[in-house]
Amino acid sequence: MKVSASIVAMSLFGLAAATESESEMGVNPIRRVVTLMQEMQKEVEAEGETEKELFEKFMCYCKGNNGDLKKKITESASTEEAMKCKVESETGEKKQVDEELAAKKKERTE
Repeated sequence: MKVSASIVAMSLFGLAAATESESEMGVNPIRRVVTLMQEMQKEVEAEGETEKELFEKFMCYCKGNNGDLKKKITESASTEEAMKCKVESETGEKKQVDEELAAKKKERTE
């Protein structure tokens, strides 16, 4: 009797272990794989939505700043012209001061 009781106990233990492994994996291993793939699909779709929102924000930023950049370019071009004129006038003044200095030195030596 002891032998048959131990066999029954082992059978029950094996049945319990099989039931636990089935509940861990799911009833059907194929269903588990399908569920994992569906979860992955949801994650990928969520990432796609996030990337789409970021892309739209970036495009909005580009469109909005285009006018500002053009304005800055025209301002810089006008500033460049003003600086060129200023450099030319100051170069002329320096040349005149150098000539006056040379004349004064010459007068002083005479």
